[in-house]
Amino acid sequence: MASKYAFENLFRTPWELLIAIIAFSFGSICILHHQTLALSANMGVMIAMPCFLLALIRSYQGIQIWLFKKRLLLLKSFAMSTKEVPVSKQHLYLGKGFTWLPIHRQRLHLLSMLENQSYIQRNFLYRFVQKRAKDYPKGICAKLTTLRFLPFRPMPEIGGKAWLHGVGSDKEHNIYVNQSNRNSHECTFGMTRVGKTRYLSIKVNQDIRNGDAVLIIDPKGDLEVMQDIYCATKACGRLDDLIITHFGFPDISAKYNPLASFSNVSEVASRVVSAIAGSGEGQAFKDFAWQYVNIVASCLNELGEVINYKTIAFYIKRPEILLITYVDKIFPNIEAGYLSDIQEIIDENNSRVDKDGNPVAPLSRSIAIKRYLTKYIEEHATTGTQKQLMDSIIVPLYNAATLDKTYYDKITASIGPVLDKINQTQAESIFSFENSFGLPEIKLEDIIKRKQIVYIGLDSLTNKDMAESVGQAIIADLVSLCGRIYSEAGSKTTSLCLHCDEFSNIVRDEFVNLLNKAGGAGIKVSAYTQTINDLGAAFGNNQDKAKMLMGNFGTISMLRVSNEDTAKTFTNCLETIQTRTSVPSTMANDKPDGKNGDLFTTYNTDTILQTGNAIIEINDLFSLPKGQAFVMTNGGELYKIRIPLPKNDGTAPQTFETVLSEVNLCFA
Repeated sequence: MASKYAFENLFRTPWELLIAIIAFSFGSICILHHQTLALSANMGVMIAMPCFLLALIRSYQGIQIWLFKKRLLLLKSFAMSTKEVPVSKQHLYLGKGFTWLPIHRQRLHLLSMLENQSYIQRNFLYRFVQKRAKDYPKGICAKLTTLRFLPFRPMPEIGGKAWLHGVGSDKEHNIYVNQSNRNSHECTFGMTRVGKTRYLSIKVNQDIRNGDAVLIIDPKGDLEVMQDIYCATKACGRLDDLIITHFGFPDISAKYNPLASFSNVSEVASRVVSAIAGSGEGQAFKDFAWQYVNIVASCLNELGEVINYKTIAFYIKRPEILLITYVDKIFPNIEAGYLSDIQEIIDENNSRVDKDGNPVAPLSRSIAIKRYLTKYIEEHATTGTQKQLMDSIIVPLYNAATLDKTYYDKITASIGPVLDKINQTQAESIFSFENSFGLPEIKLEDIIKRKQIVYIGLDSLTNKDMAESVGQAIIADLVSLCGRIYSEAGSKTTSLCLHCDEFSNIVRDEFVNLLNKAGGAGIKVSAYTQTINDLGAAFGNNQDKAKMLMGNFGTISMLRVSNEDTAKTFTNCLETIQTRTSVPSTMANDKPDGKNGDLFTTYNTDTILQTGNAIIEINDLFSLPKGQAFVMTNGGELYKIRIPLPKNDGTAPQTFETVLSEVNLCFA
């Protein structure tokens, strides 16, 4: 309620109602008993009308104060089905709420005073009935709590301080943010089971029903998210655009090779080694791993073979086989006498005899190829045609194949476990495949071009290392796609809504690159995690990198958190305001002379003090009820919102297998 006074206090007795009763009573007397007041009938009506108007105004004001107090603890239930969520091309719906202003901080400040504590506690009778209902589940009080028309029903189990929303619920309305602001990306924080997944589902619902291309990366692989996506696509007739892969169900999941698409083949090595720790001495081994993975990927690319985790793992451990395969396919096209020269080396060796006249051991083809390459490299080095060697992968491949095996195994040891954690799981068939057997194949570029809806569940609860490695490769694949979009057409012709749940599991340096490039490429990132410390841990306990990452988010949503560093990420960005407190004081002074019979004098004053307070304090974020959040967007706009609960319409399949089968097997 707006107030023209310097001090607003809604935590008081609504004396307006008493004034309304008096005004109404006097107006009624003027009409019904105008003779008693020596008034004519017309004069009585003329006097009564202003009285009734005053009674109406004061009644409204008094009722507003009464309702304000009631709404501090009780809010109307708020739920939406899939089709009830508002959809707009210009605005993104967040929930019901209000703009958070200094007046709401002022109200919370007053509510914290001892004399106002009764407004945030239920009355004695309610507490008594609830206690008896718990002590005697089959008693009369327990039955009273089930009756809708009695005020004894238990409060929703959402925890927190309901009055954080109650102080502004009189102005509650639908809250929207501009779709154009989403290019600056959004990050949502919230502890487990406070509504992050529902918040994600509300936004994904709108993106799907708006006809946008949507990519959801979910490290856990949440069934509720899949069901919400299924319902949204079915509601708008886009079920044919939906593709789902879940690493826990490879036989009925869509196929996805995160190494298949690239602008430069060196990107493959970066994606593969991204899961290797790169701090301290580990950086040197990571660099060695990158070098040899890049050699393998470059050779496979020239050979026209599929690049996936399985082929990388096979050849990184067997560089000699790769050397033979590469040379036998490439050199006949660039060296006309290659095959005859190899045969000549073998024949020359096999025609020799030892000192006892016995034939020497037959020369293997691999050794013959190495001898040929040794001579080939020396000839080019001495004849001034080194550039031909510089432009070829043959020298690095030759060096890798001829390196001492013990030393080679040691410097590439860091990449082996990473590849094994991916290839030795049931999900291996999703990444490394020759035939999709009718199941859809995910290509990030196609998601944008065909406006597909793709859900990727990484199943991190089963295999955390595999989920992290593949998740980082997906992000690197997206960064590469952003680069191609930049160089080709830019963001005017592209649009993709990317939602990353629990993104601390997959965030690395590639994610920072993604945020830097994605907005200009038309990719709108919405990330969800629990604490800022999770992001620091993902960067090797480097909190500075976590802060650098947060600098790329233009919108921050904060559900209930229990971590002070996370709360400060939000509160440190907010302004400090002045809150007011009324301090009553009474003074008495004696008058010894007793002139005029006055023995003492008294003074009663009310002093209004101002103190600086943050407009949202850390404790407010610790005390949010489930399903409620503060949102800061567009350079400092603050909103307090309630996220709608799901309203089950019964259309979603009930198991992972059913969802995957209905969505993916229709492609077969």
